[in-house]
Amino acid sequence: MMTININIKPNPKDTDAITGMLTAAVSAALSKIKQIEAAVADIRDPATGEGAKVTWEPHKEGVKVSIKGSDYVRAEAERRISARLK
Repeated sequence: MMTININIKPNPKDTDAITGMLTAAVSAALSKIKQIEAAVADIRDPATGEGAKVTWEPHKEGVKVSIKGSDYVRAEAERRISARLK
């Protein structure tokens, strides 16, 4: 996983700038979520036919994604997600 930290301190009186930054951050997060969901949508374990189960949980640093499934499903999901989010 790659983590990027950006520290920005906007002028608290500039509400338009703050709103714009928050809107952009939410949009970027939703875009990543859609990319991850698309990447794992068709993964199936060849032995069981089981697919990936994706859950999203609040985390102190943002959103935590959990992918549940067999070892094959999780490994394939990680491979695909890593390739898409580079």
